[in-house]
Amino acid sequence: MNKLSFEEVKKELKFEPVENKATAEAINILGRDWELSEKTFKYNEMVFITENYVSAACDELKMIPEAKGAIVQYLPAFKDNLALQRLLWHIHYMVFVECTVTQKDIRNWPTLTTDIFGKGLFYAVFFLSGLDYIKKLNAKRGIAYAVTIDTLSDLETWMKTYKNNEESWGLYMQGWVANAFLGGLYKLGRLQFKPDPFFIDQKAYRNKKDGRVIVFPYDGQEFRKDGQYNGTDGITETAGTWKSKLEVKDGYIYGNFISPRGIATQEVKKIAAAEWEQILQRDDLCYSVHIPATGPMDHAQCGESFRQAIEFFPKYFPEYKSKAFICDSWLFDPQLEEYLPAESNVIKFLKEFYNVPMPDAVNTVFFRVFGKDKIDLKTAPRDNSLRKAILAHADKGGHWRDTAFVYFAQDFKWGGQVYRKMWE
Repeated sequence: MNKLSFEEVKKELKFEPVENKATAEAINILGRDWELSEKTFKYNEMVFITENYVSAACDELKMIPEAKGAIVQYLPAFKDNLALQRLLWHIHYMVFVECTVTQKDIRNWPTLTTDIFGKGLFYAVFFLSGLDYIKKLNAKRGIAYAVTIDTLSDLETWMKTYKNNEESWGLYMQGWVANAFLGGLYKLGRLQFKPDPFFIDQKAYRNKKDGRVIVFPYDGQEFRKDGQYNGTDGITETAGTWKSKLEVKDGYIYGNFISPRGIATQEVKKIAAAEWEQILQRDDLCYSVHIPATGPMDHAQCGESFRQAIEFFPKYFPEYKSKAFICDSWLFDPQLEEYLPAESNVIKFLKEFYNVPMPDAVNTVFFRVFGKDKIDLKTAPRDNSLRKAILAHADKGGHWRDTAFVYFAQDFKWGGQVYRKMWE
């Protein structure tokens, strides 16, 4: 008989014993509603584990030969392996047929980077099995085929990231890659965009007459003397900290001014409530912006991506009433301006936005720039200007931290640095 319970599959594929509770829960999420996929499972008959299917799918996604070859070389693992086939069919069925599994569910699946899963390439096969699903979904929405294919290139991008970091082909971040294959993210030129809520306790206001934008933190937020949230980059201070003020009184709004450079100030600005309208607060629907690791951040190309996004989402997703574009990244740390030239793509990019500090911001710059969360400052490569800058600050005992931005379609004037000009 070609029937296996999820418990039997876990044992066969060496999931257990699992001492870590979170990992055990992630594995169980993977097998949720196991019995629903049982009736349609056909052992050794799944087309998407054949070399012909996988090769054609990789070619359609314009995958480089090395990445395609890595997936194809993993396929023999499925041959006569009932447990591996059964697990693949189950997640394919629940995600791309029943459509009851969300990106958040997939994000909580285990990473599966052991050899039996091809260091995560099991998930690459799974995503390729959903190629027809996402093509049909996007076609129904009227989205161009070229946009779909470009968006799905994220699979290869994260395979390359694995290769660069681990020196072998594989895949992690399956939860992120799922966004592209479920229609939750779109790559428009150089940048990616996805719907997300604004996640910081801050409010933005726009002057009704001159269009200026100002951002205030919510009342009672604790900041350090450097204008960052207390606790940012793992540093909690006791001396020199202060708490923000935000109140409406006698027709005026009083709040601590956040500079577009991403620094909260102790300066309390007073604005007339009748002359300013609130345009953003926590949990408002926005479009988050993401910068895939696909090459240089050409400034003109990034601007073109925003231009496309401003037209794309109202046309194809009119039900989304987005308030702003948002992003959080090491790329917006205001300290970068002390080390990189003004004409660099990174500095030109961060100056376009209203940068704001983030609570509990951490340092992701080492992973993004060097491929590792922790590095040896003495031996880390200094083979380009960015790496030299990152290490120069760290050599002095400095700390890098992620910073966020808000950006409003109404203010789109690429190259204009509009928010800085409003206040500087």
